[in-house]
Amino acid sequence: WRATLPGYSDASDGGGGDSAEGEGERVAVKLYAARERSPAALRGLHAQAFVLRLLRHRNCVRVLGLVSEPPSSEPPPTPHGGPAATPGGGRFGLVMEAMDRDLRAAYTSYQHGERGNRHSMPWPLRLAALQQVAAGLSYLHTLRPPGPLAHGDVAAVNVLVQRADGSGRVVLADLSCRH
Repeated sequence: WRATLPGYSDASDGGGGDSAEGEGERVAVKLYAARERSPAALRGLHAQAFVLRLLRHRNCVRVLGLVSEPPSSEPPPTPHGGPAATPGGGRFGLVMEAMDRDLRAAYTSYQHGERGNRHSMPWPLRLAALQQVAAGLSYLHTLRPPGPLAHGDVAAVNVLVQRADGSGRVVLADLSCRH
């Protein structure tokens, strides 16, 4: 499938990528900086995508494939004020299922009154999220083959939630897939 991607977003620091519509399905695209488009980086991304596509667990983000735009002489537009890709670099990254937000953002939405209150995230939601994170980690650690795999960077920003309030399905994302 083909999707039109919005302006460039440097998502290589563990942040979220741009979202796009692909054949009627909402997907998340984690774009990497053009400066990372070395042959070694591309081989690493292909290897990571191959391993991640093998994962089949409800608490691990579903990787759908890769996106790669050919190099061009013009940098893409930057409507959100992000850094422009260097001419000739192109964009590349992972295409994944889209989730609403990361766990840190869901948690802080309660603290800052986004939900009409200024309370902490309810304990039942916290515990449900932790149980799902533990289930995803258990799957990775007991996977045969290509595992076992270690996540490599378990943090609230790498735990995605299905709904903005932190409820629903919780998935591990941004797996570095260390053996």
